[in-house]
Amino acid sequence: MKNSHVFRGTSPAFLSLIKELHGLVPKAVFCVDATGCILAVALPASVPVSSDALERRFLQELVRETGASQASWLAKLKGTGRACVVLDLSSGEFPHEIDADVILIEAALDDAVTTPHWDLAPGLVDAAPVPLLGMDVTGRIRVANAACQELLGYSRQELLGLRLASLIEDEEQTHPFNRNLSHGICEATRVALRRKDGQVRTVDLAARQLAAAGGEAQGWAIEFRETTGTPDTSAQRSQELERCIRSVVHDLRSPLGSLHAFADLLERDFGARLDELGRRYIERLRSNADRVQNLFDDLLEYSQIQSIDTERSLLAPREVLEQLARELKPELEQRLIHLVLPDAPAPVYADPLRFKQVLLNLVLNAVHHMGDVEAPRIRIQVEPVLTGTVVEVSDNGDGIPPEEHVRIFELFAHGRGGREGRGRGLGLPIVKRIMNAHGGRIDVESAPGAGATFRAFFPGP
Repeated sequence: MKNSHVFRGTSPAFLSLIKELHGLVPKAVFCVDATGCILAVALPASVPVSSDALERRFLQELVRETGASQASWLAKLKGTGRACVVLDLSSGEFPHEIDADVILIEAALDDAVTTPHWDLAPGLVDAAPVPLLGMDVTGRIRVANAACQELLGYSRQELLGLRLASLIEDEEQTHPFNRNLSHGICEATRVALRRKDGQVRTVDLAARQLAAAGGEAQGWAIEFRETTGTPDTSAQRSQELERCIRSVVHDLRSPLGSLHAFADLLERDFGARLDELGRRYIERLRSNADRVQNLFDDLLEYSQIQSIDTERSLLAPREVLEQLARELKPELEQRLIHLVLPDAPAPVYADPLRFKQVLLNLVLNAVHHMGDVEAPRIRIQVEPVLTGTVVEVSDNGDGIPPEEHVRIFELFAHGRGGREGRGRGLGLPIVKRIMNAHGGRIDVESAPGAGATFRAFFPGP
């Protein structure tokens, strides 16, 4: 019977974790399959060899035979799942041999299961000189090395299963951190972490995603760098953004007003002498000035959406939907678009103004990017779920390429064929910011030529 150290069906996330340790381990670590093919490598910082250059090579090519034959260490590897070898990595100005630990991965990468084997990682990350931890997609700590335990003042057993967010001192950082995790995001930032003894340490957090084959996120490898700087807070970042936007908009309103005024003067004083092309130029000047004005308004709106706590209430959306249909009726009729409203929409716990804003932006997004389709249609549905309400806006228009599903919610992200490609790039980012402020989320399901369905989840009271 094979020894239990042989790792069967090891997740690609585990191999990704090994790769993330490249340059941090004191001794080389190689993961190989049963044939000796190298699947993942982590080398010490003192070894100037790229790990990518070693992957998919056979370890047998690199082993320096001294006394023990190839068959001997291969037999030990297959019997116990581990072996220590001396490798010859001579290349360029690095002619030296190195000691390496070899781990046998029984399953090939393509056959690996998708659940991370977090229990296999502690021994590999413990010797890293910087604080490291492995976190799953829910934010729970699954791996913590010795340096991380020293930084936080907890033992490994105390850390395992804790949510990293529970150690963040500032609640204004905790809520955005949790919201980002729900969207599959773990951004680099500066945070204040609370130790077990109550002391607070400021650290720079750097996150690298651990992904399975196919790109599905399995968690994050988190590295901490202690610093004496001031932690970033969502409030500080938001205030800086709002000040910057207000300053820019204020400075540009004056020249924008001059454009409108000169267009009016040009039409009043010289309109009789202008031909059709001249009058078209004046109209285009006004149109572009209006477009910039709308952009200013959206920028200010985006900067002012921070949090929504006291304004939320349980509202019946039927009246909002009917008002929306009346306001959009001229544009819908002009484009021959049929808007379908739900007969009995479920109640929604939301800020009434922001709820209408979400619906308006999603419907207008569908209108402006419907494309040339037969019998264009937009359907709104409002359905209850276990923990809240889902508002769904679907259309039968152009559709969105899968690679643009994330970018269309980013500020000024004009995608290649994405929904904001022909707009001004703020409608969907505003929707996302409103949903984040509600503690909810916005998702899209679409493919080119198959229409698009946007789902906004509003949590209940």
